[in-house]
Amino acid sequence: MVKITNFKIIIDALNGSGRIVLLEDYILKKERDKPKGETVNLESTELGTIEFIIAKGEGKHSNRVLRIDVTDLDIKREYRKKGFGRVLMRIIMALGELFKVPIVVDSLKESEGFYRKIGMKEVKKNTQTYVWKPRRKKKKCKNGKEKKNSK
Repeated sequence: MVKITNFKIIIDALNGSGRIVLLEDYILKKERDKPKGETVNLESTELGTIEFIIAKGEGKHSNRVLRIDVTDLDIKREYRKKGFGRVLMRIIMALGELFKVPIVVDSLKESEGFYRKIGMKEVKKNTQTYVWKPRRKKKKCKNGKEKKNSK
């Protein structure tokens, strides 16, 4: 079992792009140089990355975030099918919740099942474009009962 102990987020505020990297820290041991069990140094290995673009409005709405486009999700082959892609997508979905915007992914054919499992919906049949929308808070009426969202 791999334990994630570290991740880093890199965001380029000027062009609205970002990258999240999952790292596993591990200890290198040199048995012949040191007594058994003594550690030499700590290194990290990259398990996977997700790259995204924060799409913003134009003109007077240029400070408004419209959506987050996932441009690349890459998990190293030996770490696939272990939940790391799900972890990265959950981080992106948390950003979507924060900004109250949808997440959009153009999927590879072989990844469609993954996006469905994590709750994304295909925009149009056979397009391989998936979208996830944040939960909307239910509005309450003056009497304290929940009110249905109306568009």
